[in-house]
Amino acid sequence: MNYQILFFFRSLASPTTYEANERSTTAEKKAAMVMHRVVPDCRSRLTLPNTSCLSSGLEIEPLKLISTLKSARQTTLTNLYVGQKSKEFKLQPNDVSSILVSF
Repeated sequence: MNYQILFFFRSLASPTTYEANERSTTAEKKAAMVMHRVVPDCRSRLTLPNTSCLSSGLEIEPLKLISTLKSARQTTLTNLYVGQKSKEFKLQPNDVSSILVSF
């Protein structure tokens, strides 16, 4: 099956330190991997050859996709609430999800 997933990495920084009037932020070895599973618009007049992908979930395994990743955790889009470590993440059609990954 042909799935279209748009994803990008949002870098994270350590808390800002204010010492001697110099602001300092350092990057963490973590990033939010934000994914959007794109599906065709149901209002489209085009005939799709296979529509089974519109209703089924998709398992994503970030640690297998990118070999430099060390861990992955389900998180909210804002990274305020981080869940348990996992190897597989389910992505539904037209869903936007975020995974906190560490390098």
